[in-house]
Amino acid sequence: MISQLVPTFVTYAVLTASPGPGNMAIGAVAARHGRRSGLTYAAGLLAGGFVWAVLAATGVSTLLVAATELLTALKILCAAVLFWLAWKSMRNAFRGNHLTGTPDSDDAPNRLVLARRGFLMQVSNPKAVITWIAVMAVGLHVRSSLAVPFVTIGICEILGMAIFATYALVFSIGVVARGYRRAYRWVEGALGIAFTAAGIRLLTASRL
Repeated sequence: MISQLVPTFVTYAVLTASPGPGNMAIGAVAARHGRRSGLTYAAGLLAGGFVWAVLAATGVSTLLVAATELLTALKILCAAVLFWLAWKSMRNAFRGNHLTGTPDSDDAPNRLVLARRGFLMQVSNPKAVITWIAVMAVGLHVRSSLAVPFVTIGICEILGMAIFATYALVFSIGVVARGYRRAYRWVEGALGIAFTAAGIRLLTASRL
């Protein structure tokens, strides 16, 4: 069964590893506050992705598409979260607070706050929705056994953990972190634009 699901895992890995709002946010957190903070934020992302994984596996996402009013409310709520994240990034960019040359874990939010931010980021991230719908479309078939969704979600979550952890580790490396901190205003501005674009894309999309 595992060998038959290889295309599914490849689909997940490619979509998850490709640059997006979630990956960019992990990099920013890790570069600014250190490896541990980046990993904590990544854990929140994984939890948010798990929500969409379950919805996609159980077919709830299909029901949401059919329930127009509920879908619209969900899209507005998710877009609001993305616009809030965009505002925070843009505020940081225009303030241009001074950053030291190395990650500073002392001014990092506590772990619960970081994990919550990562969770909210991922449950409102259109890329996460597209990723899990694509994964289930590739991996699930009419004759698939009941174990397939559980195996798919489990292995994809492990892959996601490895991918997100890699982002956190790479961006917490001294030379990379220093580069981020020198370009802090530009990076935060890019994050703000990415979050805004994701929110607009979510509101204007005809489906999740």
